[in-house]
Order: sequence, then structure tokens, then C-alpha cells
Amino acid sequence: MEITRETVILEVPYFQQKTDDTCAPACLLMALAFRFSHKPVSEAKLAKRCGCLKGLGCLVGDVFRAARRYRLNAEWLSNVRIELEVEAALKAGCPVLANIQLRSLPYYLPGCPKGEWHSALIVGLNDQFVYLHDPDARRGGAHCKVPRADFFSGWATCPYSAYRL
Repeated sequence: MEITRETVILEVPYFQQKTDDTCAPACLLMALAFRFSHKPVSEAKLAKRCGCLKGLGCLVGDVFRAARRYRLNAEWLSNVRIELEVEAALKAGCPVLANIQLRSLPYYLPGCPKGEWHSALIVGLNDQFVYLHDPDARRGGAHCKVPRADFFSGWATCPYSAYRL
């Protein structure tokens, strides 16, 4: 008997990041607009709150703390059960902020540095695909479909780093 998962796709508003360094704040902005039904703050203000540095981006822990400051009930996901935890978060109506290395993405662009970290918001999942809102439209954009097996196996090499919002 084959077990199939239903498709869960959250109706999260999409915002493109304004600079090369603000992928994580753009993901937070999407989650805030989803949770509170409006755009409560600017990306620039979120970037400042996340401690974004030009050319470097943000530290994962700083973004997590900023999410909490803006009343998102952010919770770290366990790497041991990452697929199950992502699925449970989405079923509970919570998008997942994924911190990934660009080389782990199947739509990785050859011009991007191989070790570069990037943030994308997981907004959907089924047996075949992970649906991302990638704030960098050049790398995927809204509802970017990534084969589930490719995403989770590539993400495992990073190692996993994610929290539900």
C-alpha cells in the first residue's frame, strides 16, 4: 500500500528581496504579512532588526530573534525529523524559513558562489514537491516547485537549519 500525502500550500504573500543581502528579512516580511494580513513593517527596518550587513547578510539566530520580537511564534525544527516537522508546520498553517546553501538547490545559478547561504520560505509540500517562496526572483520567485527528494537531500548536506513561523 502506497502512502500519499495531500498537497498543502499556504496562501503566503510574496515579496521580492530589495538587495542581495536581505533574503531572510524578505522571508520574515512574507511571514508577517501572512500572519497579520498586512505588511506591518518595511524590509529595511527588518534588515536592521536582523543585523544585516552589506555583502554578508544576517546570522540565523538574529533572524530568529527578530521573528520573535515581531510576535511570530518562531520555533526551531529538529534536524532528526526535518521532513516530518516541515510537514507538521505547514499542516498547522505555519510557513517554514529554510536556511540553505545555494548549491543544494536544483535551480542553483552557475554564477552564484558555491558556499553562499540563502533563505527561502517553504509554503507548501506534497509527495513530489516542496513549494518555496524564494525572495530572489532570479533564483525561483513565488511558488517555486523543487522536487522533494532533491530539496531534502541537498538541504541535508548544509546541515538543515529551519524554524517554523
